[in-house]
Amino acid sequence: MLWIGKAPRVNSKPYPIRALRARLARMQLDLSFGPRPHFDGATYEAAQDQGRLRRQLEAVNRVMADGAWRTLAELAALTGYPEASVSARLRDLRKPKFGGWTVDRERVSGGLFRYRVKA
Repeated sequence: MLWIGKAPRVNSKPYPIRALRARLARMQLDLSFGPRPHFDGATYEAAQDQGRLRRQLEAVNRVMADGAWRTLAELAALTGYPEASVSARLRDLRKPKFGGWTVDRERVSGGLFRYRVKA
């Protein structure tokens, strides 16, 4: 089993990442992105990137919807996407066209930060 930092626990027993992913997938959340938010950037190609970036954004928002603090490594493990991708999607969540969420950042130690998303 994969654990990042302290293992999540339910009833004092470790809670495996796969089970947590399945539980998060069953949650009904209002992602409030509108019909199709427009991603952009110098290297963005809609035909190749739109679907992938939207899936990443939805996965990051679904995992972070509980308001818990997570490092990029924890978020990457829970979503299945690379740390660089989930970091970029956290930045997207701050933009008004993607919901204008508040993304808090807190230093854990050295260059390690953890993040949480608030409405």
